[in-house]
Amino acid sequence: DIKFLSNRKLLSSSGDNTIMEFDLVDKKRVRTFKGHVGDVQSIAIDLERKRFITGACDTRVKVWDLDSGSCTMTLPKISVSDVNSVAVSENGCIAAGNDSGEVIVWDANCEDSTVLKSTTPAGICTCVAISQDGSHVYGGFEENVLIAWEVESGKQTMEMKFTRRVSSIAASPDGEKLAIGSWSGEVIVLSTGLS
Repeated sequence: DIKFLSNRKLLSSSGDNTIMEFDLVDKKRVRTFKGHVGDVQSIAIDLERKRFITGACDTRVKVWDLDSGSCTMTLPKISVSDVNSVAVSENGCIAAGNDSGEVIVWDANCEDSTVLKSTTPAGICTCVAISQDGSHVYGGFEENVLIAWEVESGKQTMEMKFTRRVSSIAASPDGEKLAIGSWSGEVIVLSTGLS
């Protein structure tokens, strides 16, 4: 996974269990973040650009401080499955999707978590997105399904079938739209119904 920190810097996850920060102007690696013991699959950066979240094949979700470069928190282990995707809302809620087909959401303080699972077989959760206010979370699954939940109630609010695996999801800043990418080669934009 690769995410821009700014126009000058980016973060890249790696199969060597690390996350690297690169300076694009100086064309060099600035630092390496170590702490995972499995391939780092996904990166999410908070709105203020002060911390970032990673998910890895070591089944862990970690929170990192960009100023110090240290891991400030390893979120409580929910499952023994690889974490494939992480997302962070504007208010600091963290979402993760794993090989067990679960979507886990932690509150902004990372104290409470909610585990959400599809009511129908959906397979591995390949990608997640979360609304900016943390009220709704979206999961894309290998069985060609997109599922949405209201986090507080745990209620499944939408299930949409695709012809191929859902590989990427993004929620618009206003929470009113979702962009969904799938292995069909299409990008579909739809209303969340949350306006």
